[in-house]
Amino acid sequence: MPPPNDPNMIKAIRTLYKSNPIAKALFDDFSKRARSESVHTADRILEIVQQAGVSTRYWAIMRFLKMELAPTGCCRFIIGRRGQDTRVTWSFDIVDLGKSAIGEDVLIEASAKNETSANGKSDDAHVMMAVSFPLRPLDSVDAVIQIPRNLSQSEAQRLADFIKTLPVV
Repeated sequence: MPPPNDPNMIKAIRTLYKSNPIAKALFDDFSKRARSESVHTADRILEIVQQAGVSTRYWAIMRFLKMELAPTGCCRFIIGRRGQDTRVTWSFDIVDLGKSAIGEDVLIEASAKNETSANGKSDDAHVMMAVSFPLRPLDSVDAVIQIPRNLSQSEAQRLADFIKTLPVV
C-alpha cells in the first residue's frame, strides 16, 4: 500500500478517471458521498457504474478492478471464495479518492476500519463466514450455515429460535 497522498497513486487514479468510463463513474460517485466505506463487492461496483449510465458487464468490472484499479495501490482486489463475494478493500478513504481523481487537491487519509456504510450498517456486517456443526458425528453429517462475522447475541438467539421451528421427522 502506498502512503497517503502518494503522487504516483494520485497520478494513476487521475489517468484512469480521464481514460476509463468505469473509473469515471465510480470516482464521480465516490466524490459525492458524505461517508466512506472500506469494502465494495464487484456486484455493487457494477451497480454503481450502470446507474451512472455506463453500459458494461460483470467481466469488465472484474478486469478493471484486478488489472487497472488494484495496481494503483488504492485498493486490494480479493477473489471471492467459500461463499464470499469478489470484492475490493479500500486502502484509503473513498471520498478522498473520488475527489482526488476528479482533480481536487485533498488530503487522502487511510481507510478507517468499521466505518458506517451508506446504508447505516457497519461494513463488517457484510463479511460472512461459514460455520459447521457436527449434526451426526458418527455418520459424518455436518450442518453448515453462513453467518455474519459480527453476529450479535440477539441475532444468535433469533437463529436458535428459528432452528427450533424446523420440522422433525
